[in-house]
Amino acid sequence: GVQSFDDRELKALGRIHSAKEALACFELVRECGFDNINLDLMSGLPGQTVSSWEETLSRAARLGPEHISAYSLIIEEGTPYYDLYRAADEKRREGEEQDLLPGEEDERDMVHRTREILSRYGYNQYEISNYALPGKECIHNIGYWTGRDYIAFGLGASSLWEGRRFKNTDSLKEYLEGDFAPRESLTLSREDEMEEMMFLGLRLRGGISENSFTERFHTQIDTVYARPIEEMCGKGLLKRESGRIFLSRRGMDLANYVMSEFILSR
Repeated sequence: GVQSFDDRELKALGRIHSAKEALACFELVRECGFDNINLDLMSGLPGQTVSSWEETLSRAARLGPEHISAYSLIIEEGTPYYDLYRAADEKRREGEEQDLLPGEEDERDMVHRTREILSRYGYNQYEISNYALPGKECIHNIGYWTGRDYIAFGLGASSLWEGRRFKNTDSLKEYLEGDFAPRESLTLSREDEMEEMMFLGLRLRGGISENSFTERFHTQIDTVYARPIEEMCGKGLLKRESGRIFLSRRGMDLANYVMSEFILSR
């Protein structure tokens, strides 16, 4: 949970640690014998520049963690940042300059610089936002992106088991009393599972295996998705090679748009 090595950015994000403390924490964990460490970093922060993001990336990579997750800030409705952003957007439409967050061009540059800088230090981008040294890809996260079943423990934790999503109680009292009955249970339809295989699998650099799709759903992928595959390949956003369908470099910049094309229930 480092997020940034710039104290001003950490303060703007509401984090209670400093860059110095993050560094000390990493070194302590190493001294304790941990040999497989991930650092979370975050771009698109208030007040962040391309150069300050480059400095955070370089400092993180020089530490030599086995894995680095580099996500863009997502402004969620119901958070203080959402209210600030909406207010700034209103003023922007009225002609006032507002610099609450980096602009789209700067955010795109940050994504490109992430690939360039981390690859220079030997990190392989195996998923849109995740980088690892050879052989250190996160098995846990790959399980999410490839649709493996998982059981989660703890308050509010969500599980996927045999085509059903459910979560635990949010109440500590109920949990301590042994109430593990599933909440918000949802049985995925065949269409739901197809959609998830596509928009989660496309996050991976290796993309979707056409054979895996056929084995799982007993139908050819073109029977279901011929139009979006042809259209996205035609726009240079998808590639189709050796039985796999995956995002191009440009497609990774427009991943949300590409993935939205594979929603069947629109």
